[in-house]
Amino acid sequence: MIKHIHILIFYVSLLGSITACNPIRTKEIKYKIGTDTLTDIPVFDKYSFFEENNRIYLCIKPLKCDSLFLYSTDGYGKWQLESHLRIPEDYADNKNMDKVDEWVFINRDTVISVESNRQAVFLDMRHNRIIRTVPFITDSYDLDTRCFANIQWNRQRHVLPLMYISYDTTGRKYNADVEMIADYSLEKGLVPVPVRYPRVLTEGKLAAYLNYFNPLVVSHDNVTVYAFTTSPMMLYYDHQKNKLKKRMVKNPNYCALPTIDTTGLSMLSLPNYIMQQYLLNSFYEYLLYDPHKKMYYRFFSKEMPLKNEDGLFNTLDDKEYGVSLLDCRLKVVGDVCFRPSDFKRDYHVTQKGLCRATQQNGTTLINFITFYED
Repeated sequence: MIKHIHILIFYVSLLGSITACNPIRTKEIKYKIGTDTLTDIPVFDKYSFFEENNRIYLCIKPLKCDSLFLYSTDGYGKWQLESHLRIPEDYADNKNMDKVDEWVFINRDTVISVESNRQAVFLDMRHNRIIRTVPFITDSYDLDTRCFANIQWNRQRHVLPLMYISYDTTGRKYNADVEMIADYSLEKGLVPVPVRYPRVLTEGKLAAYLNYFNPLVVSHDNVTVYAFTTSPMMLYYDHQKNKLKKRMVKNPNYCALPTIDTTGLSMLSLPNYIMQQYLLNSFYEYLLYDPHKKMYYRFFSKEMPLKNEDGLFNTLDDKEYGVSLLDCRLKVVGDVCFRPSDFKRDYHVTQKGLCRATQQNGTTLINFITFYED
């Protein structure tokens, strides 16, 4: 998570004919940017967003402070400081707060501290105590949060979704024949979701990439959707029906990966080769779900040449990014491509769109991006 605060809210305003759950022809989507300015917000390193009672909350953890500050807005008015949440003393005193990647809200009374893929700690903010600590690495499994754009508590199933790799090889036929995700709840503990990594993604030209790029996952309601950085394949798993659907979701701005030949490459040179391919070729970046609009946002980076028109080598700063808007059936509604200077990461979904926070010289900027049809 980025250490500066820049609130970036996407107001997704798709015109009349774009309906989330109806088959729609692919459209070209554009965007506009507006900016508001907030002051008097303490400098902080970590933040998160959550929603409650039709309000959007920005939670910040100021530097050298043992409390979380909650700022709220209804989406139309100004942000205002609403309350402070004192971090339980037993947790604040163990000096792990410097390792916190995200503060995940179950509700105002119960907050999960996610620590740099080390552990998740359930905190009782009202009664000033640690409820439970969940280690991410044990002798029997390995958990990870990096496949999530931002990890969220699933309010319908009351679980925290986590990347999951089991060390149990019983019944396993292929190296990729492993679980991809598990749900954690306070009542049942860790429960693997019965979906395994598709073997097809380990074959041919994709194999080398998969050592370096994780699946992309969103969990909402009774659904878990998996996407992949190197493939147009998406998997839709219904927890209630225990059914898995596969779909090849292609969009006009994404180009297929070229054939990869790693013959003769040493283990030392292979990572550099992979990163060069990442720079030059198209990749899916991450996946988000908007429960208000029943829509998925699948971000991608576009391919580009090794050198620019001036003969200079291109860098990641020259990379062009975009997002595909998909309806609830994983049908592409349309694409929008950003200028490199407009693209930001670490988005959070709210009722008004996607949010991101950054702070510059003590001033918090509120940027509004509106999607529209040309």
